[in-house]
Amino acid sequence: MLRSTLLEILDHNWYLVFFVYGLAFFLMGFSIALRGRGPSSFRLGQYLPLLAVFGLTHGLAEWLYIFLSPGMAARGRQTLQGAVLTGGHAALMALSFAFLLSFGLSLLASRWGWSKGWQRLPFLMAAVWLYVFLARRPADPGNFSAWLTSTEVMARYFLALPGAVTSSLGLFLQREEVKEVHYPPLDRGLVGASLAFALYAFAGGMVVPPAPFPPASLINTSLLLQWGLPVQLWRTAAAVLAAYFIIRTLDLYEIENRRRLEELRRRELVWLERERIRRDLHDGVIQSVYGFSLGLDHALALLKKEPEACGAQLRRLRDRADGLLNELRRYLQQLELAPGLPGRAVPILEDLLADFTASTGMEVNFHWRGRQEKDMDADQRSHFYHMASEILSNIRRHASATRVEVQLDLGSTGLGLAVADNGVGFRWEEAADSRGMGLFNLRERAAMAGGRLDIKSLPGKGTRVTVWLPYSAPGGDNGNGH
Repeated sequence: MLRSTLLEILDHNWYLVFFVYGLAFFLMGFSIALRGRGPSSFRLGQYLPLLAVFGLTHGLAEWLYIFLSPGMAARGRQTLQGAVLTGGHAALMALSFAFLLSFGLSLLASRWGWSKGWQRLPFLMAAVWLYVFLARRPADPGNFSAWLTSTEVMARYFLALPGAVTSSLGLFLQREEVKEVHYPPLDRGLVGASLAFALYAFAGGMVVPPAPFPPASLINTSLLLQWGLPVQLWRTAAAVLAAYFIIRTLDLYEIENRRRLEELRRRELVWLERERIRRDLHDGVIQSVYGFSLGLDHALALLKKEPEACGAQLRRLRDRADGLLNELRRYLQQLELAPGLPGRAVPILEDLLADFTASTGMEVNFHWRGRQEKDMDADQRSHFYHMASEILSNIRRHASATRVEVQLDLGSTGLGLAVADNGVGFRWEEAADSRGMGLFNLRERAAMAGGRLDIKSLPGKGTRVTVWLPYSAPGGDNGNGH
């Protein structure tokens, strides 16, 4: 009963099945064409355009079925319309399978280090198929349907079947490369697409129209129809699943674009920090060394005439040298790599504030509340350390403060840091020359870390800097991955 009902529904709606079948592949190809523009560093991204051409051409080929009535296929050579539709459909279908096979072989060739010549093999096979297609055209119009059937069987066996198998295997193997992005939906999309093309290898490659030679005489569309499982439904299901999962994997391009943007911002931040260090060395250390050199010249001048004054001058220079060493030590500490830092925010801040108090003599009140549930990853440690160092460095160099209040709030997913001083404050329009680069660095680091930064300051009212940072960097293995 169910079998007869299913066949009756298919018989009355076969055109709708072919429309959905073609639409699924066409939308897959169109989506790749829209989102897959530009170069990609991932193997999958480099070869998805081949799959896009397959989807577009195969979708059009399946839509041509809607216009091909059984009578038109039989009379294809007798009318111009029939010849164009039947011949065009067969050639377009074979061409689409060639692009599918090229996609699968390209993935495997790049994965296993094969020669690029493998990527051209499908089009050579398609050319051979086209030659046979034209050379074997029958003189008797009565053999026209048999000729179309045999050429379709050849296209499915020699192009569609290996194309679907290699694509399924190639997509599955891409999981290893995309694991580094830590985005589980992408991995699930690759698995789903691999299974969808495996299903299509059976429905679109192994199950062919009946032909008088094995295996087409054994496994064919008529056999599945007798079992009540029309192959058109299997192919449509495979097409819909393939389109759904491939479209999900297109997040790869968004992830890659975000990584490129982050890399550009990281390089810009490195350049800005180098420029800041150059400026700080020039304004601080180099000037101190220059003053130290002048002091030595003065001591040499006093050495013969006033030995006691020379000794006092040398003692002052020794103190200045100690201060210079401490300043250089602070610069070196700022250049330390994050892996050497603890994963918890409290000890990082305690060390920074201890050095800050020892070097400035300012009153520092540090309070923290909450509990840090997980360690910060390496990137976040670096961002947190350098942001806290930059804030304290700005207070040391510009604020003329006597007291600093530091509040640390530890949450379940991130931390909040508030640093306030009772210094001279500043106006934003006047900050470009003296501290503009440091403030820009802070904003860039907060953005790269997926956090937020807020700075409030008024002349004579001091400055308050508030930072919120997540414990894990954006895109890291923090549970959601995206």
